[in-house]
Amino acid sequence: MKLTVDFHAVPAKINPAIYGHFSEMLGGVFYDGLWVGPESDVPNIRGFRKELVERLRAIHPPVLRWPGGCFAETYDWRDGIGPREKRPTRINWWYRWDGRTEPNQVGTHEFIDLCRMVGAEPYFAATGSSTATSPAAPRFLTSAPETVRPIRSASGSGVSATRTGATADV
Repeated sequence: MKLTVDFHAVPAKINPAIYGHFSEMLGGVFYDGLWVGPESDVPNIRGFRKELVERLRAIHPPVLRWPGGCFAETYDWRDGIGPREKRPTRINWWYRWDGRTEPNQVGTHEFIDLCRMVGAEPYFAATGSSTATSPAAPRFLTSAPETVRPIRSASGSGVSATRTGATADV
């Protein structure tokens, strides 16, 4: 085997998104870690733990992925819009292992707000691999494409009205 190194070659550009981070809803990562709620005694910025917001901002993450891998298989973005006190609580992907329910206190708007606070681009995870035979699959498979459409749709369109009419400007 022979290895040749060309020191005059132009190095390839690495996409900065490869250095992004993800925020998984697994266990207490989100609700006991990043999100403490705006009324918490823990120092926070609009509900997100202040120290973590500051530290994420300091490392300049190019992208932040949410809501995570397996959790995204059963997550419906509609559950996470509107006033937090009116959002439904659901049994999530991890319930049988950790007994936690999903209170939907962090939804699309809060996630985009976090991304803006730390200077990252939002990356919305949607997957449909292993739940195709689960009871949640029909709801997920119809809602996954709708996760992107309202976020990217022009203001005033039907799907964007659902999103933008829910809470503050996104």
